[in-house]
Amino acid sequence: MKDATRAGVMVMTAVLRAQPEKREELSQTLQSLVARINDQPGCLECLAGQDLGGDSQFFLYLVWENLGCMEAYMASEGFRVLLGASSTLAAPTNFRFTMAHGSSAMARPAPNPGPARLPSVTPNDPGQMPAVS
Repeated sequence: MKDATRAGVMVMTAVLRAQPEKREELSQTLQSLVARINDQPGCLECLAGQDLGGDSQFFLYLVWENLGCMEAYMASEGFRVLLGASSTLAAPTNFRFTMAHGSSAMARPAPNPGPARLPSVTPNDPGQMPAVS
């Protein structure tokens, strides 16, 4: 990981189940996107992988310096490409968002700061971006 020692990092995860005839295409698309996402400002890490059982389930794991960096990515053309790929190559995908706190945010669980108001994204409607307050 590039730098996991910053407090308040944001983690975005997605589990994607490829349509049976689109498994290889989704795999190639995710690998292509990972390189571009890793180059985005504020991206600390972006990883993609496939279930070890060999089925059509893939995961995407992104770590951002802070909420602002993640929101900037979510407003970018690159995120629209990700949403488009997930809606055409996979079953409906839910993105999950987590905020990690502490000087070693990735090394230990964060204290519960109370309910977080983080965005929920459904790629079936890529034209509607969530508002975060």
